[in-house]
Amino acid sequence: MALSLELACSVLTLDSGSRAETAAQRIKPDLLILDEYLLDRRARDLGTRLHSLTGLERVPTLLINVAVPSQSQSYPTLFLSTSWKIEELYAAVHALLGHPS
Repeated sequence: MALSLELACSVLTLDSGSRAETAAQRIKPDLLILDEYLLDRRARDLGTRLHSLTGLERVPTLLINVAVPSQSQSYPTLFLSTSWKIEELYAAVHALLGHPS
């Protein structure tokens, strides 16, 4: 709800990686926010899978509740560790979407 108010956009919240994969194929999102605490899949693994789908290869992605990985991603990516604040989330989303914060 906070993101939809901050950005005046539609936000779809899903509780599993399999649902996220199905939805992303259907709606082709402008941004992915993936939480490491998904019940059925690690955020990085889901990100890799989603970015392998046609039309989602370069979708900017925010991974939350993860440590910064040692390998670089082939798509725009930012990370928030487990102790993030809402202002940091807003700033990361604005940066990934190319909006001034």
